[in-house]
Amino acid sequence: MTTTPVLQARGLRRSYQSGPQTVHAVDGIDLALDAGEFIAVMGPSGSGKSTLMHLLAGLDQPSEGTVLLDGDDLTAMDDEELTTVRRRRMGFVFQSFNLVPDLTVRENLRLPLSFERPPVRPDGAWEATLTDRLGLAGLLERLPHELSGGQQQRVAIARALVRTPSVVFADEPTGNLDVATGRAVLSLLGELVRSLGCTVVMVTHDATAASHADRTLFLRDGRVVDALDDADDEAIARTMLDLVRAS
Repeated sequence: MTTTPVLQARGLRRSYQSGPQTVHAVDGIDLALDAGEFIAVMGPSGSGKSTLMHLLAGLDQPSEGTVLLDGDDLTAMDDEELTTVRRRRMGFVFQSFNLVPDLTVRENLRLPLSFERPPVRPDGAWEATLTDRLGLAGLLERLPHELSGGQQQRVAIARALVRTPSVVFADEPTGNLDVATGRAVLSLLGELVRSLGCTVVMVTHDATAASHADRTLFLRDGRVVDALDDADDEAIARTMLDLVRAS
């Protein structure tokens, strides 16, 4: 029995003009990501990592190709439809946490629900499970400035998962964390998304972060040039170094 991938890219290209030159930021990428799969995307600066993530998340439109989320073509949707899809079916975790400073942990966690009209009522049981698993149960009335960096990132992860999305996009999620805290946050993220069956797409420059992924894709000049499955940080770092040297 075959299953349809949660997220697919077919013939994905994104080109733009830089003066007289045509730059191919993403150049013919095909991807198929299954439920519960955690992938990392690495590559030298300018390799197309962020552009690829923006295309997969519907934040940018490709010059050619399609992106399918649960079989729905994101490239055929208008801005309003894409906004709804991102709000209801995607979660986002960023390096800078992006918590609202004047809102408590509980209010930040529920923020995605408040954007609906009418606002969606929190699922109390799921919220309790999420905050307990992330070690936030005793911090719900605190403000972001009262938390450590690792605690703030766990709030950001909880916010990304509160709608039980199909896909979570993580952009350098451990960039502002020390190594030990980063490892703990990524282990927890991986454990949670697998239990939910979410797909994770993480852009990172950090081999240790990428080692938590099931698969690491290496980009150069907008193309996937290598991939490693279940690799440790040393193998990922060696591959990345070879890629930089070849650039």
